[in-house]
Amino acid sequence: LNVTLQDEKYHDYTENLKSMLHFFNETQAMVEPHERVILSTQLANLDRVLDPGFKTLNWNSLGIPEFIQKCNAAINEFHSMVKQIHKNAQIINGVVNLIVGTCLVK
Repeated sequence: LNVTLQDEKYHDYTENLKSMLHFFNETQAMVEPHERVILSTQLANLDRVLDPGFKTLNWNSLGIPEFIQKCNAAINEFHSMVKQIHKNAQIINGVVNLIVGTCLVK
């Protein structure tokens, strides 16, 4: 009976969690294996934010909306960092290619 009365709330939780996990998976897929070494501290921090969802929270927990909000904020921050790293790597690669293509001696 309790679940039936809170059906809409559980549905909202489920949709928000699915959306958060989809973005998390997209962000994880962006990270190359060699970048994981560089980002190990940030990945560990992200895991710590997600950890309550695996251990302490259940459908009756009162902190689910706050948990989703914290996770989304942490994933957004990590996503921005990964995008910035990719942008910087692209700039560096362009400079290196420019140097490689430069004729130093005639």
